[in-house]
Amino acid sequence: MEKNKMLGNCTNCFFDRNKLPFCFLGIERSMGLRYRKPIICSSWRPESELKEEKMDYLEGQKKAGFKVGDCVRIKEKAKENWGVSQTICWTAYMDKTVGEIGKIVAINDFGLYVALERKGIMWYYPYYVLEKLEATTELRKLQGEEEMEKVNVEKEQKPNPIEEVAEELRKVFPYGHPDFIIMTLREMELHSTKNYDYAHGGDPLGNFDRVAKFFSNYPGLDLSKPEVVAAVYMMKQLDAALWLMCQGHEAKVEGIGERMGDVSVYSKIIRLIITTVNELGEEK
Repeated sequence: MEKNKMLGNCTNCFFDRNKLPFCFLGIERSMGLRYRKPIICSSWRPESELKEEKMDYLEGQKKAGFKVGDCVRIKEKAKENWGVSQTICWTAYMDKTVGEIGKIVAINDFGLYVALERKGIMWYYPYYVLEKLEATTELRKLQGEEEMEKVNVEKEQKPNPIEEVAEELRKVFPYGHPDFIIMTLREMELHSTKNYDYAHGGDPLGNFDRVAKFFSNYPGLDLSKPEVVAAVYMMKQLDAALWLMCQGHEAKVEGIGERMGDVSVYSKIIRLIITTVNELGEEK
């Protein structure tokens, strides 16, 4: 048997002795035995007809306006015998991809090569079964995952300055627990980041000074009372929010909204403490 070289017959087609195409995709059963029997290929058509079909398809593909990088959804199955003129075909496995999301990674005469969201799955699809995704949740998710992977790769490639400093410090301070230096550097990093929120543009201890001055107006406050302790915590957050408003800088840890949320929570906690204390007093 001679492998069919004519444009348009599927990859399972051969010529028989009469130069007619037949296909090994047919399966018959007989007496409990399963075997392949050559059948006439239903997808075969004259070469001239297939060339015309291919030109029509490529023109439609061009007009569809898809580009490499577009995110798409497979909206339906392809028409019967699609891909014959491209020497490829739609398979049963592709039926399961209908409804899935992917990204166009190549465009050529075979169709649009789509990498599905499931990693490692790629197929050629005809343009008419694809739906371009605009600003949808799925698209943002797909793009977000790719950006996250890119960031993670960059992080892996970029040297960690804290680790580099720790290595140098270990040469100066070689004794003690191996993680002591890195723990100290992490605390320094935390102090620097939070101090930026609390005191950027002013005294590094300004948050403590301002809150202390505020409470100095109430010398009779009893710091042993839980509601007073909660009020101190609340004022620390309120001062941080006011300082951000005053300086106009963007927080590195918690912004104005988060700080005011803490103020709201602390105020409710204070009310609950006072209510609980009063109820206990009445019971006594």
